[in-house]
Amino acid sequence: MFPDHWPQPCPPEDAEVASGVYYHLVRSNPPTPLGRDADCRSQCEKKGGKACLNCQACGLSVFPNPEDAYLQFRSNCERFGEDFAKKIWPFIAKATLSIEHGRTKVTGGTVPSHTTWWPTAALDIVSRCALFQVEVNLLTCEPADLLRRS
Repeated sequence: MFPDHWPQPCPPEDAEVASGVYYHLVRSNPPTPLGRDADCRSQCEKKGGKACLNCQACGLSVFPNPEDAYLQFRSNCERFGEDFAKKIWPFIAKATLSIEHGRTKVTGGTVPSHTTWWPTAALDIVSRCALFQVEVNLLTCEPADLLRRS
């Protein structure tokens, strides 16, 4: 169900079946599976993919609401610089995940609700990108409006 080259056990045994709406920071509208800067790739895939030793890096970062995705974007701005973050993650995209899409687990971090999503081996990058639709353009939205939505 999951790639053989992932460390075992991965996803972790306490990960839950994917279920519900999640938000993911992406570079393109719509999210694109093409090119060096493709969206919807794990950290391991961005680095070539085959010999990943970190289970969490095999998954994608998602959030349970757009407000928390925005908080991660702000953290990325502080960590990497605002110009870089706006170039790499200018959009928040939304997807509804279910059992056939894999497993999830709240893995925390700078944003406590940070969730790792481990897509099944059947979901290639093209299929993952097709699940997401951009909901927020971070270059044009008013952050206060986004944070008041919750």
